[in-house]
Amino acid sequence: MKDSFFLVFLAAAGITAYGMMIGLCGVFRKKGWVSFNYKKTEVPHGCGILFPFCFLLFAGFFPNGATERLVVCAAGICLVGWIDDRMGDKGTKGLRGHFLALWKERRMTTGMLKAVSAFLFAVCAASFFYTAMGDFAVDTLLITLATNAMNLLDLRPGRALKGFWLLQSLCLTAGTIPAALAPFTYYVLLLTVIMAPFDFSAKAMLGDSGANLLGFLAGALCAYSLNLYVKIILLVLLLVLHYYAERASISAAIENNRFLRRMDAWGRSG
Repeated sequence: MKDSFFLVFLAAAGITAYGMMIGLCGVFRKKGWVSFNYKKTEVPHGCGILFPFCFLLFAGFFPNGATERLVVCAAGICLVGWIDDRMGDKGTKGLRGHFLALWKERRMTTGMLKAVSAFLFAVCAASFFYTAMGDFAVDTLLITLATNAMNLLDLRPGRALKGFWLLQSLCLTAGTIPAALAPFTYYVLLLTVIMAPFDFSAKAMLGDSGANLLGFLAGALCAYSLNLYVKIILLVLLLVLHYYAERASISAAIENNRFLRRMDAWGRSG
């Protein structure tokens, strides 16, 4: 895709996505698809479902198998998140809670469905670019944990987007994004920038549909872009994050750290 044409495409796609986001928020309010945020304000919830619609609308601009397979997996994990947004059991918390509900109560929660789906889609995504079984195993775990990590972060406006940007910055600075996926990568970054004003101002919540998709894509692009040693370091950090989240509050940890508190508050107006 030529640079000049790609810039025109990005401009048109950005304007379209912005208009779609405004319309989506209106539809969600009319349908009553809202939830109370951390400030107890009703906000359209699950607006991350916009991503697959934007992918479908401009699918013809990314005519290669690698992008198409990744989009299908991302749309699938987004759909599972959407089910949780609409019908999720809010009483069961954490991976441990969902596993215990399945083990002791023989009850499949939507959270457990997300965890299983994240692993299965991660297996599919990891199989697209790998050269050895060790890479495949690391990539699968990395994508799975990155998918859930965005859910862990998505408790305040803008956190999931910032987490996605952080991982994408790592891909762009410390790795090499496959040429076949580069245009799509920049397109996704554009969509996150378009959604940022809505999320940061608490006018819309991405929900699990958006957090799942962003985490999945961030994990997949890290798996495809970074060398094995960097991926192992990132995997360990994600494991530590999950371990901590099962035992303490991430929000409390952020509030108690001056640097993290400033980063968390950056850009937020809601």
